[in-house]
Formats: sequence, C-alpha cells, structure tokens
Amino acid sequence: RQPAAPPALVSALQLIVLPMLEHTLLHVATDPEKMEEAKAVVTEEAVRSVVMDLLETADDEASPAHSEPLRIQLLRMGTLLIRNLPDELVRHRKELIKFGWNHLKSEDNGSKQWAFVNVCHFLEAYQAPEKIVLQVFVALLRACQPEAKELVRQALGALTPALPKRLPQGDHKYPIWIRYTKKILVEEGHSLPHLIHVWNLIVQHESHFYPSRAQFVPQMVNSLSRLGLPSSSPPENRMLSISLVELILQWEAQRKKRQDAAKAAEALALGPGGAAAAAASVA
Repeated sequence: RQPAAPPALVSALQLIVLPMLEHTLLHVATDPEKMEEAKAVVTEEAVRSVVMDLLETADDEASPAHSEPLRIQLLRMGTLLIRNLPDELVRHRKELIKFGWNHLKSEDNGSKQWAFVNVCHFLEAYQAPEKIVLQVFVALLRACQPEAKELVRQALGALTPALPKRLPQGDHKYPIWIRYTKKILVEEGHSLPHLIHVWNLIVQHESHFYPSRAQFVPQMVNSLSRLGLPSSSPPENRMLSISLVELILQWEAQRKKRQDAAKAAEALALGPGGAAAAAASVA
C-alpha cells in the first residue's frame, strides 16, 4: 500500500479523523456510558500508535511527510485526546509534552499557537514544574497579536482556571501569576493592544482574579477613558469598557454580600444579644 502523500494525509486528519474523534469524545467527561464507548474506539493500542508512530517522529526534519500543516493537525489531535482522556494518556505524558513543547519554538506561527493550546491543556491535566507553568502563562500574557487572538484565548481558557492549583499562593499576599499579570500591566500598559488583551483575560476569568481585585481595579478605572471615550474607538473596545465597569460593580456587590454574610455568621456564633454585647465591649 502506497503511503498517503502529505496533503492527502493533512486533509484526511482535518476533514475525517478529527471530526469523527470530536464526535466520539463528546460528553465523555459527564457521561460514563459515552466514556466507555470512547474507550472502545480510542484503545490503548491506538493511543500508543498515535504517540509513537506520529508524534515521536513528527520532529524529524528529514521526513517529507511531516510538514507544518500536518504538525498542526497532530497538535489538534493531541489536544483533543489530552482534554478528554487525560487518565488514559498518563503513561505517555513525557512524549506528549515533548511534542507540544518543541513546537512552541516553531517559526511557523500556526504551529506555535496550536502548540500553546496543546501545552496549556497538558498543564491543566497534569502536574508540571511551576517554572514551566509560569513561563507559558507569561508568554501568553505577552501574546497580543491580532492574528493569534483566538488560539491565545483558547490556550488561556485552558490554563487560567488551573493556575490556583498549579501555582499556589504560598507565603505571599498574592500568588505569582497575579503578580506577573500586574507586572505586565505596568510594563506594557502604554500599549493599548496589551491592555485590551489583559483586561479581556480578567473579564473572562473574573472569579479567579476576584481575591486579588485590589491589584487591578485602580488601573481598570484609569483605562476606561482610553478604551471607550475616543470617537475612533472600535465597538469591541467600547464593549470591553462597559464590561470592566460591570465587573467592578459586580466585584463590589460580591464583597458586600460576603461581608454581610460574615457579620451574620459572627452574630449567630455570639448568640442572642452577643453581637450587641460585643459591640458594647469594643466601645
């Protein structure tokens, strides 16, 4: 049998294999029956063949079969498997991260951005050195190029919810990923694309930034005039400025609600008349 030519293989992956795989893996995280059906299709032998026969050889520059378009499809396939079947891929973690990491250095922008998506799903699924997690997050914070916007958003969407677990706060007042987000805002805040990029991240993942909101609210307020007031501002910038105002109000309402709940719990713990007695003793 003649091996498939690279363009044919790329088309087969893009138009047949990946859509079928996406359909097979749909809802496996919430439906045990779907998971069993998926495991019957994506067997250990199939996974091993993909990892060893495709991913392990994809970095061989001498192989004409492994073009950049094919590597992009392989990155997409790897991402799909990591996102949906992380437990089944545990034994192949080394090969998976090596494949994704190597493509972060690619000169091809498409491969590089898909590699970020791939690596972020890997870091969300598996434990990795904190230095690696932070390095990827900071690189994505600086990646505000318009042509890469959608894939960067996907990558941050996978990584950001995992940051509190992967980069714990430790003895610091704020975790290191919050400190780096603030650092980039200070260093790159003069650049409107960078500013928009970071504000979009915070709006999309506001619950993870709520405990550190004091680090961002003053600069949010100061940036509103740059985003929404100029007559030349595009609609998406004006919508972002409205989202920031709504977020500031939402965070304040959330703070007040938590404060009221804490006071009510304290009064309940003190018992009848305890709150009044406590207030009198303080006075």
